[in-house]
Amino acid sequence: MKILKTVLLVNALSSIAMGIPLLFFSGPTAQSFAVNNATVFIILGIVLLLFGTLVLLLRTRPLPNIKIVKAIIAADILWFIGSLFIILLQLFNLSSLGNTLVGAAAVWVLIMAFFQNKGIQEVDKAPYKSI
Repeated sequence: MKILKTVLLVNALSSIAMGIPLLFFSGPTAQSFAVNNATVFIILGIVLLLFGTLVLLLRTRPLPNIKIVKAIIAADILWFIGSLFIILLQLFNLSSLGNTLVGAAAVWVLIMAFFQNKGIQEVDKAPYKSI
């Protein structure tokens, strides 16, 4: 349970930490990414803040719901895949810095998914499980 709760905390805090600057500094972020419209960064900021808050609330439960954790892992994997498409297909013609930051965030999110899955395996081996 310790691995899962730790990784959920790290995932929640890192999501919130990324959501705040995307929401409140969307204009400069859009310029750094060579994007004309900052609205997408505002939306991403809100989504990350909501996601991080959900994960943080889930983490506070004595036994996190494994079905919800699996949904979080699925969302993390989809984020990774979507980021790869953005970079490889140059969907938004991002700047080099933008591509680098999207790639770094994608790798981080994949790491979160990997360790959350490890945490689920730890829970599965425990004498008790959440439902």
